[in-house]
Amino acid sequence: MEAKNIKEELKFLRYFFSYLLTQKNLVILSVIFLVGGILSEISIPLLIRKGADKVIDTKRFELLLIYSGAVLLAIIISSINHYFLIYFTNKVGQNIIYDIRKQLFSHIIRLPMSFFDKTQSGKLVIRLTNDVENLSELFVSGLITFTADILIIAGIITVLFILNLKLALVSIAVFPIMIIVVILFRKKASRIYLEIRRRISELNSFISESILGIKTIKILPAYSFAIRNFETLNRKYSEEVEKSIILFALFFSSIIFISSISLGSVMWFGGLKILEREIGFGTFLAFWYAVNKLFDPIWDFSEKYNIVQSAIAAAKRIREIFSTPKEYEDRKTQKPKPKIEKGEIEFKDVWFSYDGKKTVISNVSFKINSGEKVAIVGLTGAGKTTIANLLTRVYKPQKGKILIDGKDIDEYELSELRKSISLIHQDVFIFSRKVKENITLGEDDDEKMKKIMKILEQIGIELDIEKEIGEDGAGLSSGEKQIIATLRALYFDPKIIIFDEATAFVDPNTEKKINKLIDELFQGKTIIKIAHRPETIKTTQRIILIKKGKVQELSPKEIKNIELIYQI
Repeated sequence: MEAKNIKEELKFLRYFFSYLLTQKNLVILSVIFLVGGILSEISIPLLIRKGADKVIDTKRFELLLIYSGAVLLAIIISSINHYFLIYFTNKVGQNIIYDIRKQLFSHIIRLPMSFFDKTQSGKLVIRLTNDVENLSELFVSGLITFTADILIIAGIITVLFILNLKLALVSIAVFPIMIIVVILFRKKASRIYLEIRRRISELNSFISESILGIKTIKILPAYSFAIRNFETLNRKYSEEVEKSIILFALFFSSIIFISSISLGSVMWFGGLKILEREIGFGTFLAFWYAVNKLFDPIWDFSEKYNIVQSAIAAAKRIREIFSTPKEYEDRKTQKPKPKIEKGEIEFKDVWFSYDGKKTVISNVSFKINSGEKVAIVGLTGAGKTTIANLLTRVYKPQKGKILIDGKDIDEYELSELRKSISLIHQDVFIFSRKVKENITLGEDDDEKMKKIMKILEQIGIELDIEKEIGEDGAGLSSGEKQIIATLRALYFDPKIIIFDEATAFVDPNTEKKINKLIDELFQGKTIIKIAHRPETIKTTQRIILIKKGKVQELSPKEIKNIELIYQI
């Protein structure tokens, strides 16, 4: 099991460290300063031995100044190298994190809706922010700590053997015990940090959901419910953090104990060899300095290990998202993809289930002609919105075919399909931008905007397109949101427009204005209205009733009372 865990960690590290190839020049500079820092570091004990022995032998004060200056110069050179090493490795880390965050966001927004149905939005926010930021430590702390510390340890051990073979063997005799302690610590710490990441993810997701649902919490009121759940999640997170604190306290105390044994052994054995005149005081002094420096990178590695473990846990979570397939990616082919020209829709024996168990619609067949206005009605949960989602390939049917202009919707590029179909929901999402930006979505066209403003003036609808909008449309009425959504659809000139309960939350007067706007703007377009209101249904040419997953077609003239539709 341990070997398997190490193999998995190396797999994740290999995947993310492949990003280093994109920063080749900065990595080369980092390596240059890393080598320079290590060479200057390991030269210090050699200078100390030579200087101390020569000063003691010759009793020349000027030699003390020369070798002291040489040691000081080596320390300055080491510090300069470390400065540039830290700068360039951090630069590498930040550049890579910039790329990963951009790629991750691009990947997330292209994932299928089934992924978002099962994943909390708060967790995705954490992946893009906290986890990506933690991942930077994999390149910064991981790169500096692991590479530099291992090389420094190897360099210092080499110097110890150069200074004195027997004393070197005594000083590193504790290493097998230290390796066992590190392995046991790594095994336990890995599990704890994965659990910590899971707990903090749950806590942050709940905080995110609570803030999004603050109106509900206040109106009910549900303060006790929110606080109780928060306390439970917070306590579980704190318990896991406490486990890591205990583990690190044991680990650090073990390292202190082992390093003390090593230093004590050097003091005892080195003292004996000085008395026996087998080694000089300069060698002992250099050895003492080197052994102290030997444990510095071990300490540094130990202190950074929790950061690296947290980064590895974050890397695993990010990798999981990257490994999730994007929604129905189009196959690359030499044959040109068709374009949607008319907007004719046909469902042929379509079956669909969200979970693979409960059927939402079964054997559904109907046809909507180009330029036709059709209402789709039915009880809540009957499958009305499902039809809109299937038409836009948000989900794929388990059986049957969906055709547009006589061609299977899978034959069209997904981008072509989505641009040709505009779906307007009852709960319109509004970005925290100007009204104009919410209509154009960054694709500015002054001629189009002039045309829209002229139509609004003719109908008698006032709309300040330069108005700044707050989060989630704060400062706008439901009617204004629907008008913006309708203008957004007009701006991109789709062939098919679907209104999914679009006027459910607006007053009758505003609904009349919106229907008038639709009549003016979308002449010749194929229009589907998913609705319950009689006013909405009356403006259509046909009614498609969905009941128990099946369809039945009716004419608006046949229906005098909207409630009769659901009694059929």
